[in-house]
Amino acid sequence: MAISRDEIPLVPLEQSPAVVRVPISLMTSARVCLLVGMALAAALTSMVAVGAADDFADPELANLLRFMGVVKLGLSLLVAAGVWWRLGAEVDVAQAAAYVAGATLLLSTALLIVMLVRVPQAAAAYHGAAFATLALAFQDRDLVNLLVR
Repeated sequence: MAISRDEIPLVPLEQSPAVVRVPISLMTSARVCLLVGMALAAALTSMVAVGAADDFADPELANLLRFMGVVKLGLSLLVAAGVWWRLGAEVDVAQAAAYVAGATLLLSTALLIVMLVRVPQAAAAYHGAAFATLALAFQDRDLVNLLVR
């Protein structure tokens, strides 16, 4: 079923100069990209991490790191839920891609920590992705309007 250009509602350029907006019909595809990206990140991370776990001399340290990974995994799922909510409204194409990339990177690095694979590098990547996603959210002007509604 083809949609003509006249049927897609866009924000007037006076309100958002030099910004490409995602049409309402494409917002669902951004959400689909989030779901597919998260599923692919989980599957590929699990495939790569099988048998690659680091050895720890202290089993209590391994259990602590796994617990921290589970906490980070829960936080990454909360971020994914927030990104899902944000993608339900009008969003720039670049911001949508950055939100999806941040959420998928958070998920894959948290899974690496749970599986005890390259924990220091995974933790650094996790915190970098969390900082970048948070910075993106603070930069998002429309997010404030959505929160005030």
